[in-house]
Amino acid sequence: VPGPPNDIGLVRFNAPVLNELGQVAFQASIGMDGIRVGEAVDAVFLGDSEGLEFIAQFGMQVGDANDGLTFAGISQPTPTLNDSGQVAFRGTAVLEGVPIGQSIRDVIYTGTTSSLNAVALEGQAAPGPPGTGGFIRFFELVFNAAGQSAFIADLPADFSGNGIIVAEANGGLASAALSNQQAPGTPDGVLVSSMTRPVLNGPGEVAFNASLAGSGVDASNQFAVFAGRPGSLNLIARVGDQVPGLAPGVS
Repeated sequence: VPGPPNDIGLVRFNAPVLNELGQVAFQASIGMDGIRVGEAVDAVFLGDSEGLEFIAQFGMQVGDANDGLTFAGISQPTPTLNDSGQVAFRGTAVLEGVPIGQSIRDVIYTGTTSSLNAVALEGQAAPGPPGTGGFIRFFELVFNAAGQSAFIADLPADFSGNGIIVAEANGGLASAALSNQQAPGTPDGVLVSSMTRPVLNGPGEVAFNASLAGSGVDASNQFAVFAGRPGSLNLIARVGDQVPGLAPGVS
């Protein structure tokens, strides 16, 4: 393993990802010589033909020292790597200054070989209208070459749902869609219920599948696809819509 001490080695690693620059990123377990797999700790590496460097390792400071966060682990088997050499992944962190039972937090990380940052943190206020609450956990992270990311976040029970969150490269967060909000391009009273399968393009536009609820929604029209930017989302297709180019009534 690069860097001191010299008796730390790779114990095992998961599937790598490769970008157009020929860089490879992967999650690995590392530990002292002779350590058992169950006692190893998480690390994330970026490498190429010139060598291997850490993106993250257990105990590493996350962001500014005043934030009181240290890297604890990675929660997905394979990180996401863009063509700028930046890595994004879901993981955990230890938050200093709180009781041990409350100190482990879910995190969306982005990083390079020179810095590791928390884009979103469990308990952090989620972007949205009053009452949206704080993040609970994160899923389905996607990442583009500009360093923007999008992910699904679970939100508090009193908000009853989840959201598609877009993170800018500078760390700003915006909600593209939230449960129990009006579904764009649909009649009044049709609400977004839940979301899945987000994708993100180079300019930062997000698309995703959603289930709908509310006025006039039933099994014949409850699923839809949306795309756009936060604050400018469009309905692309909805189950039950007329299929373009085919005979009337074909949906």
